[in-house]
Amino acid sequence: MMPNTLVAPQHMTKFEENLLARFAYFNRAPQGRLYRRPEYTWFSTDITFPSYVFNIILQAQFRSMNSAYRQVDAIVEDCQTRRIPLFWCTGPSTRPVNLGCHLEEHNFKHAMRGQGMTMALDRMKKDIHPVHDFTVERVQTPQQLAQFVNVLAANANMPDPIAKVWYDFELALGFDPYWPRQRYLGIWQGKPIATSTIMAGAGVAGLCHVATLPEGRGQGIATAISKVALEDAYRLGYRTGVLLSTPMGVNVYKRLGFQTVEEHDIYFWNDLD
Repeated sequence: MMPNTLVAPQHMTKFEENLLARFAYFNRAPQGRLYRRPEYTWFSTDITFPSYVFNIILQAQFRSMNSAYRQVDAIVEDCQTRRIPLFWCTGPSTRPVNLGCHLEEHNFKHAMRGQGMTMALDRMKKDIHPVHDFTVERVQTPQQLAQFVNVLAANANMPDPIAKVWYDFELALGFDPYWPRQRYLGIWQGKPIATSTIMAGAGVAGLCHVATLPEGRGQGIATAISKVALEDAYRLGYRTGVLLSTPMGVNVYKRLGFQTVEEHDIYFWNDLD
């Protein structure tokens, strides 16, 4: 790949700006590389497991359809050479607006339509019922981090060797209560059961990595761990929360007070045969 050049993307929403901030933060880990190009931004690793955390085009604003054709070709060729799958996020700032159609012509599959949601944190609903025998810890030690990664890895059906790579990736990012990204671990009946993170960037707090293991679902745990993380962000001075919800998670976030303001489509390429 060519060396980085940076041209700031135009007309991005707060969620899109926060997403870029999150992966710029991930770029601190030696396993990751954030490639900023004049017309797109790509976070990449050499990890072959299909997860958006490892390989994703975060934004693209191609100047013309011809430019889109050429550069998508080049991106796919690079992935084929390195034998890595790729996710691609499109949203309100994506240009051309029909880029998804072109991605499908390159054997990308439409993986998900996500809801971009936002909420004023001082209006977060207070009448959230507590979950019995459930506590939330901010991740501050390697042991807690191992439990945090294990929950996420199990939720994603991730093999143990890849989970170890992810642990090393997260460990390289370190721990500090005042750094912009904070991790949270939910403990239910003495067992690590849920996770969430907050990423402060672009003036907002981005909620992400909300996951609950199957045996803990339906108990209000996802709502509870999200609420704790967002309250932390509010105490640190952030007044707006943003997130990208899967279809399954929308009702969880609506219970907290989030509202949908935009849509994002996620595409997935894994044509390595």
